[in-house]
Amino acid sequence: MGFYQGHPFLYSEPLVPIVSVPERFYSSIPVRVSKYSDSIQEAAEKAREDLVKKLGVSTASLAANGTITQHGHVVSWAFPECPSSWISFLTELIEFGVIFDDLTDSLDKNSGPEPVKFDRY
Repeated sequence: MGFYQGHPFLYSEPLVPIVSVPERFYSSIPVRVSKYSDSIQEAAEKAREDLVKKLGVSTASLAANGTITQHGHVVSWAFPECPSSWISFLTELIEFGVIFDDLTDSLDKNSGPEPVKFDRY
């Protein structure tokens, strides 16, 4: 557990940088990642499977790993102090948002007029 300006961090730990920090870099904001990254990843995979079944969509029309980054799942670094009891809810909410965005994007691309093409001169 660490402290930042009197705040006890209960559910997160400092992020280990993948690359070295650039020279003259300064930040007063501590970058943290959830201690439950593995649980978040498992919850995300389960949520994605459940949502795909419930919505009756093909995974081919969805962006692959839209919520996974080189630092883990978006919930683990965007909400590092998320209590373990909220992981499944928050992960499912984020996965639904990404899937919904993918589905509405594909509908927009497949409906409506062709985009106007301009000739270069």
